[in-house]
Amino acid sequence: MINWTSKNRIEIDGTSFKVAGWGSPLSKELQIMKEPFHITCYENLAAEVKTDSNIVELGIRTGASTAFFSMLFKPQKLSAIEIADSASEAFGEFMSTHSQAACISTHFNSDQGDVGMLKEILKKDFGDELLDVIIDDASHNFIPSLVSFNVLFPRLKPGGIFVIEDWSWEHFSESGGGPDYMVEKTTGFARLVLMATLASAYRPGIITKVVLQRGIAVIYRGQESLDPESFDINEQLGERGHALLASVPAVPFA
Repeated sequence: MINWTSKNRIEIDGTSFKVAGWGSPLSKELQIMKEPFHITCYENLAAEVKTDSNIVELGIRTGASTAFFSMLFKPQKLSAIEIADSASEAFGEFMSTHSQAACISTHFNSDQGDVGMLKEILKKDFGDELLDVIIDDASHNFIPSLVSFNVLFPRLKPGGIFVIEDWSWEHFSESGGGPDYMVEKTTGFARLVLMATLASAYRPGIITKVVLQRGIAVIYRGQESLDPESFDINEQLGERGHALLASVPAVPFA
């Protein structure tokens, strides 16, 4: 499905993408701000997801990832949510000329931590339909990510997938393995991933499993019914889960 034409370029059904990690200079082409292992992870996940799926992507930056996901997953609807006011010119051209763009709905100036806005977008794009895949590559900070997780996770179908990309950034950066590009002493994704892991132990009917690699966490939705209006992952941990988290304070988003 994905054809690697060089070490940093891929092609899907005739559409070409440049693959460039964080900090790489932006180009005028569709440039996905991901490492090659991210691409491989998503190709493997695509094999688990039926076509005509419903997908939400939080954080699209250049928009190339949105184009990539639309080509890879062939969804019925892809709702792309971004806090900035625009994406790249290359993505604009994709949206105006490519047939696959018809499945994409973009929402700029949209904060993942705004509950009302998220619910409004879900209603507009999906009505009462459930979601198959959610990808969070937005703020990389715990509090807004927790807010959007609580809104979106209960909207997943049983067996649906919630991906947290770059979940390990704060620890990888501290070890010297990557750029310290986030606000100093701000709690990142890892706490949310730990909460999901504890919930999978305490409430396996809600989260069946959490699969971790260095830059990708994949959380699988269980069969248990959830109320989208009241769901809170913090209430799914049990006393021992809360005791464990008590030693990991969350620093507010700055």
